[in-house]
Amino acid sequence: MTIPQTRLILALLAMLQIVATMQLFIEPLILANGAGAEDSATSVAYLIYQHGFFQNDLNGAAALGVIMLVVLAGFSAVYVRLTAKQD
Repeated sequence: MTIPQTRLILALLAMLQIVATMQLFIEPLILANGAGAEDSATSVAYLIYQHGFFQNDLNGAAALGVIMLVVLAGFSAVYVRLTAKQD
């Protein structure tokens, strides 16, 4: 089995991993109490949570959520474009 034969599977797995990484929330919250050493464990979802609930900056949290949506939509569009060539 070679890489060209598994291209679609690798693209799907990369896309799913990117989405899962962007949604990482519980692990930094429980294991590192959200921040870790010098905010090394802060994820995007936890940053949105901090802005919304701790800093009471709902506008900033909403803006970060929209930015995360745009980034994930961009990755999804790239995935669709990669898989459309194979059909």
